[in-house]
Amino acid sequence: MPTDRRSAASLLAQTKPFRGLPAEVIEAFAERCQLRLLHTGEALFRQGDSVAALYVVGVGRLRAYGNRAGSEQALGEIGALETIGEIVMLAGERHTATVRAVRDSAILCLDREALMTLLRQYPEALLQLSQVVVGRLLDRLRNPDPGPPGPRTLCLLPATPGVDVRALGAQLQACYGQLGRVCLLDAATVDAALGAGIAHSRFDDATNNARLVRWLSALESDYSYLIYLADDQPGPWARRCMRQADRILVLADESSGSARPTPMLRLLAETDVEAVIAVALRLERSALAGSDPLGWCQAAGAETHYFLHDAQSVPALARSLVGQAVGFVLGGGGARGFAHLGLLRAARELGIPIDLIGGTSMGAFIGALHAEGRSVEEITELMRETFVQRNFLNDYMLPRVALLRTRKFRQRLGSIFGERRLEQLATPFFCVSTSLTRGVAVVHESGRLRDWVGTSMAVPGIAPPMVWNEELLADGAVVNSLPADVMRQFGRGAVIACDVSSDTALRAEGVSGPDFDALFHWTGLSPRPGLFDILLRSATLSSAGSSRGQAAHADCLIRMPTAGVGLFQWKALDRLLDSAYRHALVELEAFKPRLPPLARG
Repeated sequence: MPTDRRSAASLLAQTKPFRGLPAEVIEAFAERCQLRLLHTGEALFRQGDSVAALYVVGVGRLRAYGNRAGSEQALGEIGALETIGEIVMLAGERHTATVRAVRDSAILCLDREALMTLLRQYPEALLQLSQVVVGRLLDRLRNPDPGPPGPRTLCLLPATPGVDVRALGAQLQACYGQLGRVCLLDAATVDAALGAGIAHSRFDDATNNARLVRWLSALESDYSYLIYLADDQPGPWARRCMRQADRILVLADESSGSARPTPMLRLLAETDVEAVIAVALRLERSALAGSDPLGWCQAAGAETHYFLHDAQSVPALARSLVGQAVGFVLGGGGARGFAHLGLLRAARELGIPIDLIGGTSMGAFIGALHAEGRSVEEITELMRETFVQRNFLNDYMLPRVALLRTRKFRQRLGSIFGERRLEQLATPFFCVSTSLTRGVAVVHESGRLRDWVGTSMAVPGIAPPMVWNEELLADGAVVNSLPADVMRQFGRGAVIACDVSSDTALRAEGVSGPDFDALFHWTGLSPRPGLFDILLRSATLSSAGSSRGQAAHADCLIRMPTAGVGLFQWKALDRLLDSAYRHALVELEAFKPRLPPLARG
């Protein structure tokens, strides 16, 4: 980023505190600015420091950390053209957080005394800065957890020699071209612009390193996105790509062999980076079941993984990397969960992508089938065979632990899913169970599908809990029947939640009582509650209210028309699917314009 007055003025003019001010005012502030370069991991200031300056992020990304309960926790990220320090400066307080560079960054610094002098000289600037501060405080009140700004620089890193990152880079470039200008950057491009060998300059080569940093900074100002293509051999250019990135995507394919700490991944481990790291495995769909994504994640120090297995995989990856994906959350509700089939059908018809999916209980079952790549029609027939045409829930036993042994149902899940694991699914998937031991929700992202889907559906009293690591795990709906909060925590983009719970209250309409025998000689106007109804209602009572609170975590909450359908009324499948489809079509069509740009199709 050039340090001359004109460039500083151009940068200030794009920030909220200075946008729209007269040119001579902006130039007066620009004249007093100094440039500061921060290396990855370097602190701009620390919690408790006195305020020395107002900072403007010209290039790069920073992260704020706060000391809570004796440990440092990430509070949020600060991207290009954002300002830092104006609130505590005007309040006369010390810094309330530590701010460090997530990657190599260029910061404009406006000394506190110089700033105060200029604000007295130009009251219109003081007024605008005050408005920005008040607006930011109001935003914090309205949305205390806004999430980090979208990443603008991406490093594509080959896990092993011979892995082609250029083809993926070109595909991502085409995707992000819908949002702005995109630059695909490799060592040859750098050398062509600055001279042979410059791309491989070492960081301790002061002259060439400074020249390269300024050129890359200028590119970042000119383009909306930069995609760095690392060499397939470890070296200075690969290391620079890592340090310049907001996101690092490690790419492996069939030629990469088994998951292991390759020389490139060892370089990554040795490099001081704070970027989010993910793994992408380019495999045929038929090879997913035998893949080892967790092994590659461990070798790369990655938080998550993606599969590139067909033409739709790259757009889904592109959306996820910049926080423009669409996640679907399917709630629990017994037979009412068939309504999720209508949602999936409506989403397909409207062209709304399902980039990741998760659920509880019946929502977990249907979500897992979709994540495997099965069509709505295939899932519908599996539901029909499992719950309508055949009865896999009739292995009653002496109720010492539960009414059903559920061995037949677990065998049914085994015949459907086999040995398939959650982490091997084409679409990212999670399901939720409840730890009866600790009274908390447990999120499952890995392990055998048949185990965790079955656990997520194990209603206490009806089905026996799963014993795992000295804990008893049961139906996720006991504490969280609609885990939109879990999906939100992934931070991938929009969250669409489907609530099928309707009104689960048990009623005895027409019966006044008190009468302990009323259920035995039923005369009420409403259907008589059965044992399963009573047990299910008792088991999920605590999450009934929390599902309503999940609306705060969903960008689109669809409450399906399930009234009148019993929790075990399996024969309502077709009727419920049809009404849910029509309802979801209206709701999703209304929401579609609010989807992230890359998800609108």
